[in-house]
Amino acid sequence: MGRVRDTLVLCLLFFAVACPARAASYGCRVRVVGAFTSEKAIHQLNAFINNGGPHVNAEARATAYYCRGQLHDLAGEHDQAIADFTSSIEWNPHESGVYYARGDAYEDVGQSDKAAADYADGAKLGGDTPAKQAALCWQRAVRGRPLDRALKNCDAALNSEPENSQWLDIRGFLFFQMHNYAAAIADLDAVAKDKPRDAGALFIRGLAKLRAGDPDAGSADIKAAESVDYHVAETYAVFGIKP
Repeated sequence: MGRVRDTLVLCLLFFAVACPARAASYGCRVRVVGAFTSEKAIHQLNAFINNGGPHVNAEARATAYYCRGQLHDLAGEHDQAIADFTSSIEWNPHESGVYYARGDAYEDVGQSDKAAADYADGAKLGGDTPAKQAALCWQRAVRGRPLDRALKNCDAALNSEPENSQWLDIRGFLFFQMHNYAAAIADLDAVAKDKPRDAGALFIRGLAKLRAGDPDAGSADIKAAESVDYHVAETYAVFGIKP
């Protein structure tokens, strides 16, 4: 599950800690271990946003709004998502991923002009670096749209760093979301050579093998993933991804 933890700065819904590691040091620890549902996660985030108190720094509060916005977005609650992304930007206007997230939400409700403005603002904040491109690819892969743009983001990251296993991991997940299971397996095979105990990569590769008609190999990968992290299936269930 290294990829999910490494990208918690984008709050990608692995809610053992629903804020990035750097924010956790400021007391932003929203725990729902063993309760991997978006409803419970939103409840925890509501409590943090409403009761965090003045000691919580702006970055942590911005992240909490961003987390909640992502969950609303996954549920198709676009107005609530846009409101939370806007609050996140008000607390911390320097995170490019939030502008892209709000832009994608604006696209979903047909407000293309506002979306274009957010994409431009995200780019101004350095959204074209390999790390930001890969993070944006993952963000869009999680929400399931726009997958064509997500692939461009992943490819841009990998064009700069073709052997980066984290970027391959993210693109493997994206290919799974695109139902391109052969490509997903190929990327995740490469990840396994570098990180043989990455639970997330093993789990998604297992699901890809199941979908591709190889139940024995798929089940073996899922079992291996669960031996590393027994929460892995529950984690991805938050995204609606299940065996």
